[in-house]
Order: sequence, then C-alpha cells, then structure tokens
Amino acid sequence: MTTSEITTARFDFGRVFRQTFTVIGAKLPILLLLGFVLLWPAAIANGIAVARIYSRHLGYFEQLGAIQVLALGVTLFSALANTIAAPVVTDALNISSPMRGRPLQALARYGLPAIIVQVIVQLATALGTLALFVPGLLVMVIWYTAIPSLIFDGTGIGGALNRARVLSRGHRWSIFGITFLLGLISLAPYVMLLPLTGGLHPSGPSADLLIAGRSAVVGLTGCIHMVAVTVVYWELRRLKEGGLADVFD
Repeated sequence: MTTSEITTARFDFGRVFRQTFTVIGAKLPILLLLGFVLLWPAAIANGIAVARIYSRHLGYFEQLGAIQVLALGVTLFSALANTIAAPVVTDALNISSPMRGRPLQALARYGLPAIIVQVIVQLATALGTLALFVPGLLVMVIWYTAIPSLIFDGTGIGGALNRARVLSRGHRWSIFGITFLLGLISLAPYVMLLPLTGGLHPSGPSADLLIAGRSAVVGLTGCIHMVAVTVVYWELRRLKEGGLADVFD
C-alpha cells in the first residue's frame, strides 16, 4: 500500500462492525467475566445513585455535577476492563503485538496509567459538555483510542493522548458514527426493559431492584464498547500505517 493509498483510505464501518461482533463471539466467556466482575457492579451502583439524584430534584448544574462525580467512579472500572480486554481483542484479531493475549501483564503494567488517562478524558469531556455539548463530544472522539494507544504504542500518559489525537485526525466523524451506532445497539435492551421495570423513574419498595436489573443489562452490553475501542484503534492504524509489517500478521 502506498502512502497516498494510506492517507486517502476510508474508515471501513462494515469491517469494524464485523470484527467487533466476531471478537465478541470468539471471546465471549472472558468478556462476560469482565462484564460481571467490573462493568456489572459499577453499572448497578451508578444506576441506583443516578436515580436517587434525579429524585431529589436538584438544579441542572447540581445534577450534572453529581452525575459526573459518579461517572468518575465508573471510569475506574471501565479503564481496568478496557486494559484487560485490549490484549484479548488483539489476540482474536490475530494482530502482532508484544501485549497480544497477555491481559494480566497489561493490567499490571498499564492499569494505573489507564485509569489516569480515562480520568483525564472524562474530566475534559465533562468540562466540554458544561461549556457546550459539542466540545464534550469532540474530546471524547479525539481521545477515544487513548487506552489502546497507551498499551500498544508503549507511550506514557501524555504520549497516549497525543497518539490517539493523531490517529483520529481525518476520521473523527467516523469514530463518532461508530460509537453512536454501537451505543444505540447496546442501549436497545435497556429501552425495551423500561416498560417492564417501572419506566424512567420507578417508585416503591422494589425500585432499587428494578433499576439494578436494567443497569446490569447496560453493564453487560458495555462489553460491546470494550471490544470496539480496540477494534477502532487497529482500524485507524491500518489506515495510517497500512504498509507497516508489524501491524498485522
């Protein structure tokens, strides 16, 4: 592939979707385990806490601030899950990397830096959202692949953020599109459960149980995003560096 072909190549939505769900099928047991151990408890606790925040009828900025604080807590678990999942996804894609198929080594080496990276992204996204909704989305898209960049490019925290920015350049609408579509897919079970679990704001003695049940579904469908972020990272590397022998077997 020539330099011209690499720089003008298009983000392949079909390829990303296909690889995301192929990896989920191939690595379903370990992904479900990650979902149950890390994403599921965080989603349940967050769902109950958010419901209680809304029930207090706070002002807009008070609500938003409280929800962002909760999001930082969820960030810790999602960063660890993404760190463990990245080598597993890379192994399923049959891509050459020193961290391929080594989730525990990745966790030991990059767990804490990944949390710091994710907190930076979360805070920057929150500040952008408070200022105006669009900057928050832009920050999220620019740094979408920061954790895979940290793990597979061997950079530090700042280097990972810069690497994600460089990889996303020219493909940010595509990244937004793929995350939006996968978000709709992962939220579909939640929306279908709403009528069966008391609507948006269930009440009564079983309210927490109903919220926990549907939040658990959200936690498990979060596995889709856990896989997609690494798939998107390798797709961006294919577009930027498609002629490099060390990117694919």
